[in-house]
Amino acid sequence: MNISWIRKKVKSEEYDLSDHAHQERQAEQITTEEIEKTFLKGAIIEEYPEDPRGESCLVGTKSL
Repeated sequence: MNISWIRKKVKSEEYDLSDHAHQERQAEQITTEEIEKTFLKGAIIEEYPEDPRGESCLVGTKSL
């Protein structure tokens, strides 16, 4: 995973949130703008190269 690639996709709006991601963000009252801000300002915290759904990662920030 590459944070620059992730940021490029967010900036060009070339991404989709899964149904599960939408359910979780709604339950936590997180806006898509907050998610985008985290992708643009954050860092990769954990990588999951063997995820059965495809390579993935956890992105986060210490503070926004």
